[in-house]
Formats: sequence, C-alpha cells, structure tokens
Amino acid sequence: LNAGDEALKNNNKNHLSAVYSSIATVYNALGDTKTATSYLKKEIEFQKNPEILKSRTDTSLLATSIHNLGYFYISMNEPDSAIIYLNESEELFEKINYEMAIAYVLGNKGLAYAQLKDYNRAEKYLNNAFQTFEKNGHFLGMCEFAIEISDIYLVRNDFERASESAYKSLDLAMEHSLKSEISEANLQLSKINEQTGNDKQAMKFYKNHVIYRDSVI
Repeated sequence: LNAGDEALKNNNKNHLSAVYSSIATVYNALGDTKTATSYLKKEIEFQKNPEILKSRTDTSLLATSIHNLGYFYISMNEPDSAIIYLNESEELFEKINYEMAIAYVLGNKGLAYAQLKDYNRAEKYLNNAFQTFEKNGHFLGMCEFAIEISDIYLVRNDFERASESAYKSLDLAMEHSLKSEISEANLQLSKINEQTGNDKQAMKFYKNHVIYRDSVI
C-alpha cells in the first residue's frame, strides 16, 4: 500500500497500475477475492487512462486484467458481472488475434453460464475452448476444461459422458505428469462413482486424489 501511495504522489501511472495488480494478486492468493477485485478494478482504471493507452501499442495486458476480473466474479459466484468483463476482454483479445487467451475466455464464459444453469451454452463454450487447446497441444488447459465439461454432464446425470471426460483429463494428466490435474481428475471420478453408487471405486479414486494432492503441496 505504501508503494501505491508513493506512485500516486509521483503521478507514476504505469507503476501504480503494477502496484495495484500485485496487491490484487496477493489478496486473491489469500482467498479475499472481493478485496482483490477492488484493486484489480483500480489497475484497469489506470490502464484505461488515455495517456497510457496512447503510449501502448499492445493491449494484451489490459485484456488480461479484464479477463482476470471476469474470473474473479466467477469465483464470487456472480456470473452476470463475469460475463460482462469476459465479453470485453474477448473483444480486445480478438483485435490482437490472441487465440489461446480467447480460448480461456470462452472456457470461463462456459463456467459463468454453468453458474446460470444455462448448461447448453456452457457446454458449447467449454468445448470450443477445449478444441482450441487440443489444436495447440495445450495439455494443461485440456485437462482443466475436460473436468468442467464432465461437471456439465454430471449435472445432467449423464454419467457415461461425465466419466469419459474425466478419464480423458486423467489420461492426459498422467501422460504429461501434471500432478494437480491428476488429483482433480481422480476427485471427479470419485464424485461420479459416488453418485452412481459405486462406493468402492469412489474410495479408490478419492485415495488417489489425496495422494497426488499431497504430493503437490
């Protein structure tokens, strides 16, 4: 906070923007998403300053901050606000043809629509994101969004397709040694088996989840 006061006193807008971004990151890591959101909004406000916009040819930083703000609103279960910011960031990313960033925006829009219980639209956005990651060999993104797609099927009680997506995530994560994603895929398979009454399998997957979760800590 002292760094922010110093930057403000010196009218150093670029530095102040970076300070607000850092503070937002710290609060988000501490689980205080509401406070993180307020600082991220301040950062975006400074990035949108006409002087700063005029001096920059690359708008990816601004687009990323707006996208992060949209994701913060998802974390706070405020999907309507999330979609507003995600749409804004998508427009900026499209102007610079940043395909991978657009994929993340689409995937997160899928999460927002899932919170709104618009599962058809959620599935469409999540699948679009997954396909882009698959085309670019981005295995981490594929693992993450395969689980989210599995969740959509699970809500619909389509247990077969939910399992297929979860196993797809698990297989990719195992192949590329992504321990956090291996843990999450095992947790998802545990949930699916629990809901289908297969308690033995559910416990097996849950134990695997704990083993890989603890290996990351």
